[in-house]
Amino acid sequence: MKPQLVLRVARPTNDLAAVIRFYRDGLGLQELFRFSDHDGFDGVMLGQPGDAYHFDSPTRMVTMPAGRPRRTIWSSSTSRIVTPGKPPSSA
Repeated sequence: MKPQLVLRVARPTNDLAAVIRFYRDGLGLQELFRFSDHDGFDGVMLGQPGDAYHFDSPTRMVTMPAGRPRRTIWSSSTSRIVTPGKPPSSA
């Protein structure tokens, strides 16, 4: 018998209440599990019982990296997104 696979989409947040309002109250997903002080994190798992996916939102201060990416890295990354499968151009 094959094990049931579950896709777990984890999205760290610094506003757990807003995440719950969006996924549970707005989209109608159910709260499957809630955790408190698990290695310093609080969070919630939302989804539908028995479905092969759930959203996991642990609390964490979300910060953006300092500075801006180099233009060549930015260009090659965006070209891969815009044209999947096409090798990035050498800019």
